[in-house]
Amino acid sequence: MRTFNLFMALFAVQGCLFPSTSNATTPETPIQSPNIIWISCEDISPHLGCYGDKNAITPNIDELATNSIRYQNAFTTAGVCAPCRSAIITGIYQSTLGTHHMRCNAKLPKDVKPFPVYLKKAGYYCTNNSKQDYQFKTPSNVWDESNKKAHWKNRPDPKQPFFAVFNFTGCHESGISSESKYKQITQDLTPQQRQDAQQLTLPPYYPDTPIVREDWKRNYELITAMDAWAGALIQELKDAGEYENTVIMYWSDHGIGLPRAKRWLYDSGTHIPLIVKLPDSFNQKNKTGITNDELISSLDFAPTVLKLAGLKPPSHMQGRAFLGTDLKPQRNYVYGARDRMDERYDIIRSVRDLKFRYIRNYEPHKAYYQYMNTPEKGATMKELRRVHAL
Repeated sequence: MRTFNLFMALFAVQGCLFPSTSNATTPETPIQSPNIIWISCEDISPHLGCYGDKNAITPNIDELATNSIRYQNAFTTAGVCAPCRSAIITGIYQSTLGTHHMRCNAKLPKDVKPFPVYLKKAGYYCTNNSKQDYQFKTPSNVWDESNKKAHWKNRPDPKQPFFAVFNFTGCHESGISSESKYKQITQDLTPQQRQDAQQLTLPPYYPDTPIVREDWKRNYELITAMDAWAGALIQELKDAGEYENTVIMYWSDHGIGLPRAKRWLYDSGTHIPLIVKLPDSFNQKNKTGITNDELISSLDFAPTVLKLAGLKPPSHMQGRAFLGTDLKPQRNYVYGARDRMDERYDIIRSVRDLKFRYIRNYEPHKAYYQYMNTPEKGATMKELRRVHAL
């Protein structure tokens, strides 16, 4: 019966028509206008100490989690970056907007706006440092700054609330596959922060060879480098006296940048870390330093930020705010979609509840792992091809 329910839920979302749109974002009288900062990183699963990974060396994120809400069941709407980012910045599924094919260039309906527009109208200073990659041209009124120097410190009035995005590209799949990038990103790690490849536990779907173990090792070391970067951002808030009044959301755009994870709809491709630190003024101290098991979709990030800022999310958003006031019932399901990945077409959909994931492949006649130029450059993918040919 549960499988049938998952099956019906998947078809329900496939048949969903584009909902009516509205620009309404009326204030909900927030306790105060909190600062909001996103610390986002690329291509990592919850391989963090605070998520129980014994191999992870992530002291800064682990410390953040002790004062935050750690979400155990956060998932993305796709297993690859740009379609996910489209959904994150709009609160609308990429399959609704037409941004579902990787490396497409869609046009937004006139009533659909990236959500920082609403924050700016409410008086926020909005910065993005610096990746966009939304699969549509970013409207000119979305960011006050969007470049590698964008920072909340640049706001003209130090009393102005800010929404600031910082994105770490170092743990992208290219950091694993490129020897030079890997060395550059991890150059400041101490010997104690390095990993012993032979002591790591590989997923059962990878061949246990030295080449694969080296990629797995690099992933952990890149995450440790990311942790130091995130720690510096958090320290900046503390040094400026902004930490106590700032919402910190830490998340990843999708799972680890290795085969069967990135670009795919398994948990390895869509299960992400999500940690949220709330200001003391929100009177939710009883919700900090704990884990939360409810289902969260990355589609929910936009309406949640608007709620925390005291704004009402526009009615066309398909995400559900999971923090703030007057929340809708918790999700029963999260959905995922896999479509064209660069030069290869595929049509796969998924639906997941707290226990099971149902995946529907609409083109089962195609090879299980079609050749795609980018992942084929990776050492683990080459090793999978080599071992399969034996």
